Amino acid sequence: SWTNHMVWESIKMLPNYQKLVIVSGNGAFCSVVEAAKASNKPTKVVSFDGTLQAELSNLAGSVVLLDKTYIFDSTLVKSKYTEEIND
Repeated sequence: SWTNHMVWESIKMLPNYQKLVIVSGNGAFCSVVEAAKASNKPTKVVSFDGTLQAELSNLAGSVVLLDKTYIFDSTLVKSKYTEEIND
């Protein structure tokens, strides 16, 4: 699956990076976090609270829970393009 491919690619690329940030709550990434921790690399997981797997949260060095503060609502922005069309 696509997720498994991402997990293995992430583990393979860990030596190239100083820290790990995973933007997913999928528990499949637990092995990536474990590999990063074994290499003494700081780990952070960014996810929506409702989709964050407990094991992934417990393994991460830190967790950022996404809420409305982090969501961009494009419907609130009136674009210049829209104004030009309506003129």
